[in-house]
Amino acid sequence: MDAAEVIDFLSPIAMAVVVLVLGLLFGPFILLIIARATRGKIGPIEWENQLKDAAKKSSEAAEKAENSANTLDELSLLMAQSRITELELVLQTPLFPGSTDQRRQLEEQIQALRRLIERQKRSAKK
Repeated sequence: MDAAEVIDFLSPIAMAVVVLVLGLLFGPFILLIIARATRGKIGPIEWENQLKDAAKKSSEAAEKAENSANTLDELSLLMAQSRITELELVLQTPLFPGSTDQRRQLEEQIQALRRLIERQKRSAKK
């Protein structure tokens, strides 16, 4: 075996030894750095904290959604009441330009809106 063959043979072994020695020397430091970087994110306490945070955010989102739905319900109710007033004013106009069929349709729409308003009020009380 000449020197080149010996170096080629020992080269992978030498690299393995160097990596092993460096791993033994710096391994604890690397583990310490990794442990500090991930500290608290692995244990059950951190998971519990994250679950509590997620539950809190979910609860806040549900509350905001409920408030938005209530606001939309109130707006819808107000618009229906406004529309009833508008239709009643049209019907009370002395020179109502529509036919008797149109008058009947407006009266039916007023009654339908009143039923919807009452249904909405009853469901809001529940």
